[in-house]
Amino acid sequence: MTTSNHHVSAPESILILDTNVLATLPRSSPLWEILRAINATSTIRVAIPEMCLMELLSRRRREYESVFDNATKAFSALYALQFSPEDGMAHWPAVAGSESHTEKWEYLYRDSLDIIPLTRHAAVEALRREADRRRPARSSGKSATGSRDAAIWLTVLEAARDNPSSVIYFASKNSKDFGIGGGLHPELASEVEAAGGRVEYVEKLEHALAKVSTREECRLTAEQLLARLQDASCIQEILRYIDNSYDQSFVHAAAVGITDDGVAFYWTPKVSLSVEDIEVIACSDEISYSIRPSEESSGSLIHSVTATVIALGSAIDSVNRWGAGREAIAFAIDVRVIIGPSSVSVASSNEPRRFEPSEESRAAVFFMTSGPDPLLHYR
Repeated sequence: MTTSNHHVSAPESILILDTNVLATLPRSSPLWEILRAINATSTIRVAIPEMCLMELLSRRRREYESVFDNATKAFSALYALQFSPEDGMAHWPAVAGSESHTEKWEYLYRDSLDIIPLTRHAAVEALRREADRRRPARSSGKSATGSRDAAIWLTVLEAARDNPSSVIYFASKNSKDFGIGGGLHPELASEVEAAGGRVEYVEKLEHALAKVSTREECRLTAEQLLARLQDASCIQEILRYIDNSYDQSFVHAAAVGITDDGVAFYWTPKVSLSVEDIEVIACSDEISYSIRPSEESSGSLIHSVTATVIALGSAIDSVNRWGAGREAIAFAIDVRVIIGPSSVSVASSNEPRRFEPSEESRAAVFFMTSGPDPLLHYR
């Protein structure tokens, strides 16, 4: 498995998150935006142990499969009430399977957080701790449990050992095994001291975030933000995000045609999306996050803004896709962009959508000026 590498130098603080503080966090949560904003700095790292990534992806897959199975059974039962066996089998509509669903979650986790690898030593020691019933593993009746918790803790401990100058905030709701009285359990605290590191335990993600950041009004004007969003590095980042998020999805986009009256847009569902050009035409909902200063840093200011984007590319019509070729397409999409001191990233987006009346003319001009023969260029 690969490891995210947002930081080159040693960070001043590392937020390490347990599975349980992220397990119920939806994609639309504003907390993802804050995590991305913090990780855009050079002084703070937000990470999860690789063991947590495994647990999170397993949980997302099982949740989806449970809902999918229930929906399939309900659809079949509804079909049976309306039709007889002579009418043929029920045709379940095209819905993404659990693999596609899990891949989207994995992209979000890897793109938002650093992944700390599970070392062989930590994996072996975790099993040994469970066998010995040693914290955070414990007895469970006549057997033992907690090897995964032990693997997570040992990853935290290794991070503390490898980053002695960094303060590590470990956020976990599992206070029974990791904490006591609101702090780190003494048995685990002694391990941190022996490793020469610093670990502070908190039970909630919000408590960890409050230690390193505050939210405030944006200090940049709309014109300044729009100029940053139209920079080449930001354009490439938005393109990368759209390609990774919607390349295999059903999207609502317009086939583009040229008539005597100009450019025309015909809206139908599309598949196999490929976006080649985008234009950022507006921005809104600006917010700034102030990363608190430390003894060695004056702090950083991170900006978060919604960018309205016109996208051009090609796709296949989902209704008549068998044997159909690719066609030029266009759509609008609103993406949430995090602008750091030296980096830009996309935190989230809505689904591709129709143009607003004021956007359609901009899209037509963008399409016609994108090449000498745009209809051929985007096929």
